[in-house]
Amino acid sequence: MTDEAVKDGYGQNVDPSNLHSVILSGGRKAFPFPVFYRDKLKDIAWTLGWELILKAIDGLDSKKARLSWLLSHHTYLPNQTMADLSGAGLATVERHRQPK
Repeated sequence: MTDEAVKDGYGQNVDPSNLHSVILSGGRKAFPFPVFYRDKLKDIAWTLGWELILKAIDGLDSKKARLSWLLSHHTYLPNQTMADLSGAGLATVERHRQPK
């Protein structure tokens, strides 16, 4: 999460291991993960453009085409969300995300 987003009160960066702080340990030891505050989610969710994503995948006729499009245009989405949107299995999504 950007410093600006943190300053504006949208959330914070945390280390899920609870062992390090990005500020104290630095980026080499900490693994920052953005966490948005629940009361700000509606302000953020519209920026994802769900309507456009759904419209685009509805126009594709196969699971493979939908997954390929999602992987090309929306790599930030979690694996389970990609599986749900494309109709592909979770293992298929994970396999396609593996570096070749």
